[in-house]
Amino acid sequence: MGQRVTRLPQVRRLPLDGWDGLLLLVLLLEFFAVSRLPFAAKPMGDLNFYLEAKALAAALKGTGPWADVAVSRGPAPVLYYTIPFLLVPTGAGEEVFWRAGFYWNVLWMAVALLGLKRAGAAVSGPLGGVVAGCLVLASPFGVYYAFGISAEPPAFPELAARRPADEPDGQPVAAG
Repeated sequence: MGQRVTRLPQVRRLPLDGWDGLLLLVLLLEFFAVSRLPFAAKPMGDLNFYLEAKALAAALKGTGPWADVAVSRGPAPVLYYTIPFLLVPTGAGEEVFWRAGFYWNVLWMAVALLGLKRAGAAVSGPLGGVVAGCLVLASPFGVYYAFGISAEPPAFPELAARRPADEPDGQPVAAG
């Protein structure tokens, strides 16, 4: 009998190309540049989403009362920030919650950027995808608002996920 060859399962690579890497690098450079500005977004936004997501995370972890859970504005940002806040240790300070929310925003900004690039490529070919990615990065406002616990960062991936078929008349509408 001959030797038996055991094949290892192939590891699937993420479908990223050089343009994806370049766009992500530019996104990180924008975060660095915005962090050096002499002005900044309020770290906890207007406090509503921060306090509500923090209360919901505490209640879900069993470390806070459900009576403290309330949603005074849109529920999407509260649910969006609750997910990273669940990873924050009980009793942690505001800085730790801010960092969890900030890194969560960075992650979803990157996912949305690549999603918009792929949407542009699906509509207009590979060059259209690169142009779409560059247009997203042309305005630093998304990055600026990602430094705060506010409603703007969750809207970015939400808009990237929209399809015209999701709208009643087939036309995209502004989030809100």
